[in-house]
Amino acid sequence: MTAWRERLASPGGMLIVLPMLILVTAGGVLAVTESMARRSAVEQASAIAAVSASGAAKRTREIFAHADPVLDGLRACHDNPSDLLGSARTMRALMAARAGVVRAYIAWPDGRLTGAERQDDGWILLHMAAFADGGTMTRSGLPRDGGVQTTGQQSAPGFDVRTRPWWRIAADRGGRQWTEPYLSEGSTLPGLTCSEAIRDRSNQIQAVVAVDFELATIAAAFATGDGKARNLLFTADRTIISVPTDWTAELPRERLIAATDLRRPEAAGLFSTLTALPAPGQQTSLAWQAGGEGFGATVQAIPLAGATWYLAQVIPDRLLTGRADQARTVSLLFGVPAVLLGVILSAWYASLFSHSRREAADMRVRAQAAEAELQQIGAYRLVRKLGEGGMGEVWLGMHRMLARPAAIKRISAARLSRGDQDSAKEVTARFITEARITASLRSRNTIELFDYGTTPDGGFYYVMELLDGLDLRNLVEKHGPLSAGRAVQLLLQACGSLAEAHDRGLVHRDIKPENLYACRNADEVDITKVLDFGIVAVQSGPLAAKVSKAGFVVGTPSTMSPEQARGEVLDGRSDIYALGCVAFWLLTGTEVFPRDGQLGMLMAHLNDTPESPSQRAAKVMPAGLDDVVLSCLRKSREMRPADVRALAADLRSIAIPAAETWTREQAAAWWQEHMPPPPAGVFEQNPNRSATFTG
Repeated sequence: MTAWRERLASPGGMLIVLPMLILVTAGGVLAVTESMARRSAVEQASAIAAVSASGAAKRTREIFAHADPVLDGLRACHDNPSDLLGSARTMRALMAARAGVVRAYIAWPDGRLTGAERQDDGWILLHMAAFADGGTMTRSGLPRDGGVQTTGQQSAPGFDVRTRPWWRIAADRGGRQWTEPYLSEGSTLPGLTCSEAIRDRSNQIQAVVAVDFELATIAAAFATGDGKARNLLFTADRTIISVPTDWTAELPRERLIAATDLRRPEAAGLFSTLTALPAPGQQTSLAWQAGGEGFGATVQAIPLAGATWYLAQVIPDRLLTGRADQARTVSLLFGVPAVLLGVILSAWYASLFSHSRREAADMRVRAQAAEAELQQIGAYRLVRKLGEGGMGEVWLGMHRMLARPAAIKRISAARLSRGDQDSAKEVTARFITEARITASLRSRNTIELFDYGTTPDGGFYYVMELLDGLDLRNLVEKHGPLSAGRAVQLLLQACGSLAEAHDRGLVHRDIKPENLYACRNADEVDITKVLDFGIVAVQSGPLAAKVSKAGFVVGTPSTMSPEQARGEVLDGRSDIYALGCVAFWLLTGTEVFPRDGQLGMLMAHLNDTPESPSQRAAKVMPAGLDDVVLSCLRKSREMRPADVRALAADLRSIAIPAAETWTREQAAAWWQEHMPPPPAGVFEQNPNRSATFTG
């Protein structure tokens, strides 16, 4: 078996095998192309038909929605029955450019009626006056020049608008009502009327306003544009509402049209195949043979005009399969030359295959070596990526000799090369500054840095302690706002870290819940660690010019001090403002200014007055705690605590009531319940138990 594989993999074997594979594959492809293309074309055409039917249904609903604005306009002029011309002009304006609307009119309880009617040769003013034995109707033209030209007058014995169906249902039911479909005069397709009674305070009818729709005028809503698909609109009892215009010649004119009146073979096949009507919001697909030709249809329900109608789009199979025939021709046209070209290229490929195989093996060896090298940084082996942020990646690493886990923050050469040269220099400077500053700080509440250097690919890295815990944002999101005692303890430790940084002339500039970590170390719990000095502002010294730029705003909008938002030169009181925002989050579980968008949040920090934590949380805070938090959030830095030591003193002076205290025993019990310590070796076996920041 090995010998056969070697022979097939040889250049001579490939010269034989590849052409054979191409010929066999091409033959199979050409054999199934027609069926696949046909099926694909049918599916695509069916999908297009479904979309087209949905569009026609939407346009139909839009047409009948014209009733509301027309009736609203008629209500506004019902109280002046003597102004026939003014009312008619208003009606003409209301009906203009509204498809399907052919008449609008106002009728009064004394039998008078004024309306406007759309006709092919212009607009007509209708006026009827009722008498005991009937009415007299006057018809006048409404030319666009504004005049009135009487075109005729006729009597209507026994006619009374108050006996018309549209008057009766409006008077009896109240609100806007639709009539049942009726046969419009001179048309083979039905019409509908929507009417509404206008009543005075004693519930007496002052007038009835109505609008007529002749469904023959909405046939354009069903046009498909392809000249082959046909649309039918019908009721649940299969009364035909609308049919294609080229089907109307054979239909009766003295009554409403039934499905049995349609003599077209495709129509007969549709209704014989449609055994169950679809529910609103659903579509039914049908297929049948009629007159030696295949047809398909999509039927959907359209709730409108107080009832449910049904729209069927009928498509002949030739419309669907025509694309498949075209695809078959195209596939043959291009397929045969492609097979011949493939045979020629296979011979050339066989001559290169042997050389390429050797090169691939050599590259595989080099890639494995490079991958192994990239997984080693200094004395540490990279185990798993923990996170990624704007300043680089954070990995779980293991010291090769000490078996000690650590968090390794790195920025690769590839990440530097993605930006322009200036951006790469800025990112590099920030990364090096963060490493140097973090390494120089000794507070137990500042993340500890072990090592620093360059990676084999030309990037940078530094090694930090691996924290076992969670940041203060996740702490509150998962477990709710903290007690006053616990919040004060966590904030006091953050003050300790920032006190050292401020003494060194450093302003963190990005104090936020994500950069404060509640963690555990051995039997100690609820230890606060301050993270991410990547955008620190240096107030003095050789680094100041490199990383501090007046007028350049960086930081996080949700905790940004007003002076930082304005791009001013900062001091430690900017971090105090951010600590006040963190305190607000710990006590309430909400941001100081919960706004949509970064700009809205920045403007709130600049201009808005914050609520007190007790007001936001709707609970009583220890005496003085509200004042301390609000003192940190003052717009003017001069009004805040002078430094973090003064803030720490203010926090310690707060008398925490028994219900809000947080003892070591409570802290130990909380950690045991929510984050029990991992067994020995868990960092090596299951690094998911540990957590660190992403920078």
